[in-house]
Amino acid sequence: MGSSAATPGAVGGRLNQRKSVFIRRYGTLLAPIALSIYFALASSRFLTLGNFQSIIMEWTILCTLALGFTFVVAAGEFDLSFGYLIALCSVVAALMINAGINVFLVILGVLAIGAAVGILNSLLVVKVGLPAFIATIGVGALCQGVNYLFSGAAPIAIFFGMLPRALEFIGQEYLFNLPSTLLVFVPISVLSIYCLTQTRIGRYIYAIGMNPVAAKRAGINVGRGKTFAFVCCSVAAALVGLLITARSGSGQSIAGPEYLLDVFASVFFGMSLFKEGEANAEGTMVGALFMVIVSNGLTLMNTPFYILKILQGLVIFMSVSLTSRYKVQ
Repeated sequence: MGSSAATPGAVGGRLNQRKSVFIRRYGTLLAPIALSIYFALASSRFLTLGNFQSIIMEWTILCTLALGFTFVVAAGEFDLSFGYLIALCSVVAALMINAGINVFLVILGVLAIGAAVGILNSLLVVKVGLPAFIATIGVGALCQGVNYLFSGAAPIAIFFGMLPRALEFIGQEYLFNLPSTLLVFVPISVLSIYCLTQTRIGRYIYAIGMNPVAAKRAGINVGRGKTFAFVCCSVAAALVGLLITARSGSGQSIAGPEYLLDVFASVFFGMSLFKEGEANAEGTMVGALFMVIVSNGLTLMNTPFYILKILQGLVIFMSVSLTSRYKVQ
């Protein structure tokens, strides 16, 4: 005689399965919290207002860049040019400011350079058919060459009193004890989450990333979707270059490439959160916060620089391993 009631073993199995899924999906959210507690106990400077402001400042810059890269990864591609684009845009912004060009034209000019580089990356990948690694490395080298042509590989100091008030406020000042860069970051983060989760282009990007052939057969313009993703990444890099210039008061000709590993780690860490195996904006934001807290805490503890690089590599390795396992499952 059959019984409609579930056996205790079956109920327990389902509960354990749900618990496993919950821990797997959200357990890594505890990592930034656990790290913060550890560093607070290890260093008396960690919980100071100045250090909190420093963490938020670094997080907004890294996260802005990583959110742009999230679009490219979601579309199934990769971009290695954005680090060199940051430096180019930082230098161009400083040169335009020193030339007395209106601040709005400076912003538009820098963002236009970012969009142009994104389109170039897309043309090489989509139209020419080059692998994204090769195409974006080449474009990155091009950006670096143009940067050095303008700067001589040296910082471009902005003339005294020439930095526009708007950029000075965004890059160097605080609003209610919080870095003013939040005024740029918050709209970008909201827009990124909305675009990837609530819009047609966001659904298309995920479809392209999962199976471009099937997406094309379904009537999705694969080339247009990838172009949108590359442009988002490059425009984010251009914006970060502008923010670096605003913060430092100079065009930083060698800034940018050092963000590569942090961005990769942030996005891949985020792929193990919320949407298993998929690049997502929410996970990227948590991943970026994790990387900033690690870097900040280790710096306060006077940890050798190479330890941070080792940890970056481990985070990337573990995150990619988890992501691959989720996709197989």
